[in-house]
Amino acid sequence: MRNVLKIKVVFCLSLLMLAFVGKANADVDASQRLHDLLKNMQSFQADFIQNVLNTNGVLQQSTQGEMAVKRPGLFYWQTFAPFEQTLVADGEQLWSYDPDLEQVTVQAVGQRLSDTPALLFSGEIDGLTDSYAISAVQLKDESWQFRLLPKQPDSLFEELRLTFAFDTLTQMHILDSLGNRSSLEFRNVRVNGALDDALFQFTPPAGVDVIAQ
Repeated sequence: MRNVLKIKVVFCLSLLMLAFVGKANADVDASQRLHDLLKNMQSFQADFIQNVLNTNGVLQQSTQGEMAVKRPGLFYWQTFAPFEQTLVADGEQLWSYDPDLEQVTVQAVGQRLSDTPALLFSGEIDGLTDSYAISAVQLKDESWQFRLLPKQPDSLFEELRLTFAFDTLTQMHILDSLGNRSSLEFRNVRVNGALDDALFQFTPPAGVDVIAQ
């Protein structure tokens, strides 16, 4: 279960369903609206609650933590006990540290948007429509939800939904290729605040195993 959750976080930042209400916009309008919202988000900080449900809708895990992203390509994710984990991306490599396993894994950051939705928040977004079919609905005044369907058949997830309230990201929902659902609720959101690049650097603690993938 821990490995499955890790994949969801890494490839979906971390990463998920709300019912659509209202009338869907044309796809081209939805794509442009989402592009503009993300383009204006040069940095993003938030606390979060993540819930993971299996294919039967049974809650498998609930975690809390904090995250930060900064363009271009910087990502930080920390979950708290009892499921403590740290993920850090410096633009080239992604570090994943599991204190309970005394283990760090490191891998190159993928560049395909359909594999790595985290790049929506920290990387290049000009290829959105190349990677996703996008639609949107207005849930209520100043609240929009975007539905992204990967165009690549081998994507690790089937559906990604992003909810914005007053142009601020508040929720993310992911349906993975195995039918599991994850939801992320963001709180204490800070957009375009100053973030020290040191936050996105990682040095493995002494004595832990480091595994390159």
